[in-house]
Order: sequence, then structure tokens, then C-alpha cells
Amino acid sequence: MAQTDDVDFAVLGSAALAMKCFQREVEKLAEKSEKSSPSDVSQLVSFPAYSILLFMLEYDAAGLNQKKHQNLLKKFGVDTAGNLKTYPLLSQSALFEIFGGLGLSRESIRRLLILLSDYGLLDRTSKGPPFPDQLGISKEGGRLMRRAAKRLAKDMDKAKQFGYL
Repeated sequence: MAQTDDVDFAVLGSAALAMKCFQREVEKLAEKSEKSSPSDVSQLVSFPAYSILLFMLEYDAAGLNQKKHQNLLKKFGVDTAGNLKTYPLLSQSALFEIFGGLGLSRESIRRLLILLSDYGLLDRTSKGPPFPDQLGISKEGGRLMRRAAKRLAKDMDKAKQFGYL
């Protein structure tokens, strides 16, 4: 990839390339699924879906203890008693606030979390109202993100011009 005196464009292209690798893996998953629809796939390959899965994978890999879990929730301003009780999972209400910056409504985030769960990418526990759902990354979600990361590493090694398209 091209480089100017002070900028290596590969750094900028890596985000687009990561999304492309993620999209490929989601499309493979959707092909295997009997319930797949074009609408589902377009939502599953979106930046918000990628961001949610990446966050959930990183959260899971961090192996946070209860105190660090509390500090993370505090960082996002969602360290309420109800959200703290969901440890080691994350409550749906906490995720609404954490991902609110993606420009999605709470309902859109809720639907996306359900869709990710329906495709086996998130584990979701529902105790029914008034309790919020509790979510964590599933084994399949972790595998999908790892496959995308491996593919990204291979593609970045090739460093071909316009490879992110």
C-alpha cells in the first residue's frame, strides 16, 4: 500500500480490510444458516454488529474480575446495581449505553443483539421483564472473529494496492 512522507496508508486501510474480512466470515455463516435472509445479512455485516462483537470478544478475553467489571461499567456510566449483578456477562441495558454512540436507537441495538444471538454469535440469557437480558460472546462468535482476524493478518501481509476494496 502507498505511503507518503508521514503517513502509511496501510494503517487507514486496515479498518476497511478488517470489515471486508468480517463480512466474508458472516456471509459464510449465513450461507450455512437455513433462516438467513438478505436483510439479516446486511445487518450482521454492519459496522455496529462488528463493533459489538469486537467489544464482546475483547471483554471476554480480558477475563475481568468483578472489580474490573465494575470499573469498566463505571467508565461508560452504567455501573448501576442491576448492571453489576450480571457479572460476568453484560446486561442489555448497559450495552444500550455503551453502543449508543454508534448512532443507533435502543430498539435498533436490541434488535441487533437479538439477531446476533439468533445466529449464535452471542449467548443471550433472558429472565423476562423487568430483568434485562444478559449477553456474552458465544464460542461461535469468538471463532468467527478469530477467523476474520486471521484472514486480515494474511491479507495485510499481501499489502496489495487497493486491497481493502
